Amino acid sequence: MGCDKKNLKSLGPEQQPSPWQNEAQNRNPLNFFLHTAIPWPRRTIMLRGIREEKAEHDMKSSDNGFDPAFIDEWVNIWNSYDLSAVDDLFLADSRVTYFSSEKEGVIKGIEALRDHHRGFGFVEGGKCQPNRLWLEDIHIEDFGQVAIVTAIWCFQRGSSEKVQKGPVTLVYLPTEKGHKIAHANFANY
Repeated sequence: MGCDKKNLKSLGPEQQPSPWQNEAQNRNPLNFFLHTAIPWPRRTIMLRGIREEKAEHDMKSSDNGFDPAFIDEWVNIWNSYDLSAVDDLFLADSRVTYFSSEKEGVIKGIEALRDHHRGFGFVEGGKCQPNRLWLEDIHIEDFGQVAIVTAIWCFQRGSSEKVQKGPVTLVYLPTEKGHKIAHANFANY
């Protein structure tokens, strides 16, 4: 896969290594079909439709204005390593908190959060890189003004067939500029 710096923001899951390439990793034929046969963004719509049939709490926009596209935006910054998008997705002040799966203790405040992402190699405007992150088993709970997203994060380094996984919780609060992540909590399996 080539990476065109001009189109960095448009990198989508169709360009990520398939978590279903290795049959031992996941033998669900529906996942394989969706990942290989349906182009992005139709795959997202189809996945959301399947989740809606399977889950009581689905991926539709909630009454408080939370749009599941906010989750896609977060995944996209991880796949583009775009440091400039951190302020767009998180509360950009001292209240934001973040428990990383890579570091002990709480990361508090937007400056510390930017530094944490810089430590992963994020740069202003993003960059082409072979690593891919995606989410599985996404659930959204609407608590009036607050939306809580739980999922399983999956991360694969471009040089490895191994997929790292763990649970994630994202707490979204409404702001004048849409919902922002006020707290994130990651762990490893």
